[in-house]
Amino acid sequence: MTLSELIAARLREVRNYHGFTLKDMSERTGIVASSIGKYERGELRITVEYLEAFCRVTNHPVEALFRDATELTKPRRG
Repeated sequence: MTLSELIAARLREVRNYHGFTLKDMSERTGIVASSIGKYERGELRITVEYLEAFCRVTNHPVEALFRDATELTKPRRG
């Protein structure tokens, strides 16, 4: 699995973990819902700014997207 594929899969896992639809995530991040879907399918590469917005909304550190999936269920404290 490439790094891009890993990040794409993790984005969807985190969004689903929080119960957010594409529309929910779009409203919370300002990212167009169709683009979020493309990021999650690996059709587009996510920018750093959007990655940060995604992680801010889900309260997960960016680095958690690069680690084992079990880390995704551990949101940051504070």
